[in-house]
Amino acid sequence: MATTQHQRAPGGGRPSGQPVRVPFPVVDEVARHCAQDAEPSTVHIEIHLPGRVDEERLRSAFAASLARHPRALMRERPRGPLARRYEWELTGGP
Repeated sequence: MATTQHQRAPGGGRPSGQPVRVPFPVVDEVARHCAQDAEPSTVHIEIHLPGRVDEERLRSAFAASLARHPRALMRERPRGPLARRYEWELTGGP
């Protein structure tokens, strides 16, 4: 996902309890239009380590990285058939 900075009015400009929403940048919109349900866009990562993994330390590091980079918690906002644009929505967790 591409990232852009959007300025917000003081107070966030949204009702309390509403998730943060960010319009799709052009590159994300083009990718979304090219997406097919039969071939979903995914990312596969494999890491080969020389020793054993400390599971608790890995979980802690992963949680810290999500807190530091909240855009990793974005998902496509559900929309109706008449919606005019795509938006990312910040989720509460992975």
